[in-house]
Amino acid sequence: MKKHFLSLLFLLGLIILVWHKVLNLSITGEGYWYFLNGFEGGALALRFDVGAEIIMGILEYVFKDNILLYQGFILVVWIAICLLFYFFVFELTDNKKIAIIASILFSINFGTTYEMLGMGAYQNFLQRVLFLILLLPSFIFFVKFYKTQKFKYSFLSLSFFIIAILSAHFNVFFLPFILAYIGSLLILEKKSRKKTVLLAIHALFFISISMIIIYSALLLGVASYIKGPGFISFLFNNTTSIFYHSFRQLIYLTIPFNAVSGILFSFDENWKHNMQPLYILVSLFYIFAFIYSFKKVKKLRALLLASFLFLPASFVLNMYMRAENVQYLESGSRYLFVPSMGFSIFFGIFLYAISNINKLKAITYMAILCWCLIQVTVVWQEIDKDYYKHLAIKKSIAHIKEISPTLLPHSYVLTPSIVGPWGAAFCKKYYGKQDITYIAMGAPEITWEKSFGRVFNPKQDIIFNYDYQKEQIVDRTKEYKKIIIE
Repeated sequence: MKKHFLSLLFLLGLIILVWHKVLNLSITGEGYWYFLNGFEGGALALRFDVGAEIIMGILEYVFKDNILLYQGFILVVWIAICLLFYFFVFELTDNKKIAIIASILFSINFGTTYEMLGMGAYQNFLQRVLFLILLLPSFIFFVKFYKTQKFKYSFLSLSFFIIAILSAHFNVFFLPFILAYIGSLLILEKKSRKKTVLLAIHALFFISISMIIIYSALLLGVASYIKGPGFISFLFNNTTSIFYHSFRQLIYLTIPFNAVSGILFSFDENWKHNMQPLYILVSLFYIFAFIYSFKKVKKLRALLLASFLFLPASFVLNMYMRAENVQYLESGSRYLFVPSMGFSIFFGIFLYAISNINKLKAITYMAILCWCLIQVTVVWQEIDKDYYKHLAIKKSIAHIKEISPTLLPHSYVLTPSIVGPWGAAFCKKYYGKQDITYIAMGAPEITWEKSFGRVFNPKQDIIFNYDYQKEQIVDRTKEYKKIIIE
């Protein structure tokens, strides 16, 4: 560990620098989902997000309604995952420089992580990020097994993989990486017959584990994310769309658009709809980077090829699972999180290769520094830009907590629309008593639904709103009571 101390310390400081502002945020919208939907046993234990349900149950027991602690959990887990990613890349490359470059690209990339870390979408973090803490060790142990042929590492790798997939079906999206890596090893590296057979057997193990879990869930009716027509049919019927939107994902994965969109806009106001020239330029750049790295870093050819192939595989899987969303994908999307692993390793190797040229070493490090500055600037700007929403939610929930002891039985409390129905349900869970009902107002007007069962009672019901200019709670009960009664 001593030889990694400075690298890990630098990475730790960088992550805290970039992401510390998440501690000031609230949970938003559907992020409250797991406060209200806990673990259920039986066949439903094969749901795609059962791990999120279990972990949230534990967090609720410890953290209660303290949102700061939940946000702190995000930051701590993300640090742990990024440090694990460093060791994962180091195990693959045996190169500290590549490991730290790849980890930087992975850990602070606005375009691939912001939706999970910086928007208050707690459900995305629990479903898509958390269980990398199991998946990465699985890959690390597999690489150790390949190097040492010690079967204890094979057992640990497969065990971690099984638990990771059972906990979050989303982890299946990383299966193409390990298959691409095994395939690249089989094609590009000389090895004994025994190693070849063991690699092939382990590829079958990883595929079998994934398919057994996923299709068992499908048979039990808890895997609605799998499309009916089948994967081959999807590829055949959506070829043009897949190519187009795969290039689109590649563009948003590669270029920090929040930083350069203003420049592009100055050339073409409709640049988002005329991206074909960028498709060509970025594709040519990837081809150049692959060829150059393939020639210069011969020991890592298999890993380079695997990370290169992993990108289109991830893009196609995104289209298969959520084509309706990926078609409108832009920077900061959760759909870019999985491809970011291949992106980070690929460019970690490429940047290492060009940094070995004395004339380009300083330029390479300056480019990495500029990229880091862009990421930290964009992350902070986006968090600051939307902070008013998080502040409104925090103050609204704090107000509900404050007034809850004074509420009469069977009262209705209409909260600001920004709290949302899930936030209102969160308030009901922690601050409700004797059938008090919390309802998020519809913006811009209040609609008092007949289904509520009775007319508004201004003596016990409360309506409050949030004044964004004054950043304070406003009681609207007296103002609206005549309108509502009528």
